[in-house]
Amino acid sequence: MANAFFVGCGKVDYQTDMKEQPHIGELIKAQLHKQEHTNEWLARQLSCNIRTVTKIFHKQTIDTQQLMRISEILEFDFFKIYSDNFNNK
Repeated sequence: MANAFFVGCGKVDYQTDMKEQPHIGELIKAQLHKQEHTNEWLARQLSCNIRTVTKIFHKQTIDTQQLMRISEILEFDFFKIYSDNFNNK
């Protein structure tokens, strides 16, 4: 499950605690490959190029609208990872 990808944390100070937050790009990449889709497939779904997909995989954080779109495409609730992290602090 996704819980294995992150460590719970207390009050978030975004300047110092980002390293303790889930790395959303790595989680997206892992879910994409778990579903046996390619980077090219995701690029087509997002109407972007491979380079943009690669940049997404390297992002520690992501815009909520972009995350919602990726969640819908992969049919996976990435927001739940943050919610679970918050609730387990």
